[in-house]
Amino acid sequence: MTVYVITGPPAAGKSAWVREHAQPGRDITIDYDTLANALTAQPADNHSHGQHTHELTLTVRRTAIQGALKLATMLPINVFIIDSYLSPTAVAQYEEIGATLLTLDPGKTVVMDRCRETNRPNHAITAAERWYQR
Repeated sequence: MTVYVITGPPAAGKSAWVREHAQPGRDITIDYDTLANALTAQPADNHSHGQHTHELTLTVRRTAIQGALKLATMLPINVFIIDSYLSPTAVAQYEEIGATLLTLDPGKTVVMDRCRETNRPNHAITAAERWYQR
């Protein structure tokens, strides 16, 4: 079992990387947008979520991470967690369990171009700017 934590700015290719590496039907993938879209019956490429959806998604995501990490100790599965903004506490917790942390960053120009090309909402562009300021 391996726990992968994939981080990077919006539109860096985190979800695409996971799709290439996770084994469908076996491995667990935890992605904020996927969860939010499932909770609201939105298309998979949707990146706009209301405040009520945001709050519920964060709760579901925390619970899913806890459950997946527990399962990963008992079953031969991999867990993929997509998280753009890892706090130092989260990094320490993931390192403590031996997770593989992977940062995807194709560069600010590529990210901003992808945000525009995929019609990401303004808050995604703002989030990308903020990611590069950190």
